[in-house]
Amino acid sequence: MDQRAALGWALHDRADDVAGRVLHGLEGSPSYEVLASIAEADRLATQVVGRWLATGDGATEEEHAKLSGPGSLVGIYPLPELVKAYLAWREAAMAVLAEQAEALGCDDALVAEARVVIERSCDAALVRMGRQFDQSRSRLEDELAAERAKLAHQALHDPLTGLPNRVLLYDRLEQALRASGRYGGAVALLFVDLDGFKTVNDRCGHETGDQLLVAVARRLQRAVRPSDTPARIGGDEFVVLCDRLPDADEARRLADRILETLRDPFLIARQRLALSASVGIALGAAGEAPDAVVGRADAAMYAAKRRGDACELAPAS
Repeated sequence: MDQRAALGWALHDRADDVAGRVLHGLEGSPSYEVLASIAEADRLATQVVGRWLATGDGATEEEHAKLSGPGSLVGIYPLPELVKAYLAWREAAMAVLAEQAEALGCDDALVAEARVVIERSCDAALVRMGRQFDQSRSRLEDELAAERAKLAHQALHDPLTGLPNRVLLYDRLEQALRASGRYGGAVALLFVDLDGFKTVNDRCGHETGDQLLVAVARRLQRAVRPSDTPARIGGDEFVVLCDRLPDADEARRLADRILETLRDPFLIARQRLALSASVGIALGAAGEAPDAVVGRADAAMYAAKRRGDACELAPAS
């Protein structure tokens, strides 16, 4: 056996010694799981380098996966500490290599070549780890962004129907009122209250009632313009915000369309459920507070309900 092969196999056979030296020099108190993973990685890395020196054969796919694939040290140990551990492996492997080279009487050129192999192996491992941490960080950032978007959506939308809630409605209403002062056009708020919903809820149960509210929301979305904002602000109360309307007549036509689409019976849980609705319309003025517009639309809706009319236009502010 030539000196190169003898040195390589000697390093290979002392893999446990290399791993032991690394663990002995680690600072802090890593968990048993981390210590075991470090020791396994160090043993395998030493064996791979030793075999390469002896035969020229690199790491197999299985060995590569164990060293840098899923389940490797990346992900269970902080990057700074992991870098220290790999540098400690390099120093331990160098020390054992020097001991074996001296025992075998290897020439300086062979020892220098073997040291380069260990250094490059360590450098390659550090580069792979850096890339894996970047990928993990990018994935976590994407997941965090998605979670933030989900939470933001939940904060601004009704959990049952998915329509904008009161918070988002008021924000859009405030923007629409502000824009009407600059660009003109009427801002109308249609307050829609379902007549007879409580009876359906009591007779058929809350689950059926919830399904009915979802169905009402879908019909409202189909009845209004793409630029309008249908919202659910509580119970069986819905609001539709419409901006840049030419006049009050257009608001009335939109209210009639909503009432018409709600007159058709709903098929919920194999039951045909009929609903009617009352609509109050308020035209918002530039500079008017959103609360005031909603309040006038709400009052108009109750006026329509008391008189038995389907629709009522609130007096101007």
